[in-house]
Amino acid sequence: MARVYPLSGAFMVIALMGLIFSGVLLANSAPDGAAMLERGFDPGSTWAFTLMFLFGLLFIASIISMTYGPEDNLRSE
Repeated sequence: MARVYPLSGAFMVIALMGLIFSGVLLANSAPDGAAMLERGFDPGSTWAFTLMFLFGLLFIASIISMTYGPEDNLRSE
């Protein structure tokens, strides 16, 4: 099994905030409520999608780190 590096809680918060901000940016990039597939991708929506994808990957990495991370600090005896 691969080793999982423990990531901080701030990493998860930044990833979640970036994901929400990119989603809002992507939703607001369509003028007059037009669907993105009807009008094609403009540079603003492409950047918003790319940032949303990146922050989504960062959020998934933080969830994996939280789930499969080391359990050294959980037990105090």
